[in-house]
Amino acid sequence: MKSNWKAILFLTVAVGFSASAAQAALLFKDNFDVADSGSFDAADLTGRRSGPVGSETNLQSFGAQQSIVGGNLELKGAGGVRFGAETARYNWAGATTGPAILAAGGFQVTFDWTHVAGSPEWVALKVGTPNGDSGVNAASVDHAMLIRQNENIAGQWTERWDNGVATGGTISYSPIPNLNTYPVVLTYSFNSFADGSPVNMSAVVNGIEVANDNFTWDGNGGALHFELASGVQQLVDNFTVSTRPDVIPEPSTIVLLTLAATALVVRNRK
Repeated sequence: MKSNWKAILFLTVAVGFSASAAQAALLFKDNFDVADSGSFDAADLTGRRSGPVGSETNLQSFGAQQSIVGGNLELKGAGGVRFGAETARYNWAGATTGPAILAAGGFQVTFDWTHVAGSPEWVALKVGTPNGDSGVNAASVDHAMLIRQNENIAGQWTERWDNGVATGGTISYSPIPNLNTYPVVLTYSFNSFADGSPVNMSAVVNGIEVANDNFTWDGNGGALHFELASGVQQLVDNFTVSTRPDVIPEPSTIVLLTLAATALVVRNRK
């Protein structure tokens, strides 16, 4: 019995360590928990936003008017949402968030993604965008990470654009039958907002890393803008921006720890 408790203690400490090591500072969150609205920009903001950026800006539609349905952001087949007005976008390199992001070595964007089964279209996060609306494949966009709901005819599950140059991706996030909602974690690691500075991007969907890219900030003049774009109707919830975790756990870390502890329990029962 004591051995079983040792296994349980091991699991508790190990998982606790992983969780504490991965702590990050919340910068912005929108939970979209308000009444349905066919106009995202006219929807109630009460109680939706948290984090220091929540009092300074909010998500606004671009390309097409988005909406809120069932406590989710409903993205359309064109456009998406950005922080602020078209030519007055929120600058994440500014005084409120810039120092914290650099001290942490980058930032992380997470959200719950609900899609239409079978569609090969995508949701995308564009970073290093100009202070104006643009497409995912625009030369002025430093990096666009597109995640497809299903593989396209070329066998690609992702698509990435680096200043207008495309790269594909064949790593699947292993969709589960009859499950259409998946966690998305996009981590950007860097130590400067200056043009020419290197950036690493890791994209994890459903606990599986589907892309890991290196690119540079380019033509931003030390500012940082980013936005969420869409190629099909889909839902997004709990859109969160935080500083980069101190330690980015491998997607399977906690699973492996759990299996190890379970094995100890089974072995000591014999």
